[in-house]
Amino acid sequence: MSRRVMRGFRGERLREMREACGISQQDLARMADLSAGLIVGRWENGERSPQVDLLARVARVLNKPIEYFVDISPEERFLGDLRILRGLTQPALAARIGISTGSLAELERGQKRLPPEVAQRLAGVLDFPVEAVIAAHEAVRTRPPGTPP
Repeated sequence: MSRRVMRGFRGERLREMREACGISQQDLARMADLSAGLIVGRWENGERSPQVDLLARVARVLNKPIEYFVDISPEERFLGDLRILRGLTQPALAARIGISTGSLAELERGQKRLPPEVAQRLAGVLDFPVEAVIAAHEAVRTRPPGTPP
């Protein structure tokens, strides 16, 4: 599972929504089946960013879409961002579209061309228009040097 920083994650939004719901960090962790309540505070303070599957659990508890906590404008989204916005890990998405996790990782890093049939399957599973999937892949392929995918 990837440990990279989640692009666009807004810990302050998590704190605001948690507090608006009247839920403590410890209770949110318990309700989302996280191993430690301490991690929620680290996410809120920007010390860490969550793994996508854990954020998906928290978002469900708070009754908000992941897009509420991950703010990336549509024209700046990379292919991996689309997956994150749907709360899927690389292995889960790869299995659903019938390719290896390694192949999906290469697509998300822009190291491999996106075949039209894979773009169609991604669009179907992620519930984004195929044009958005293709644009997100092109954005990651043409990103400036040194910009993480």
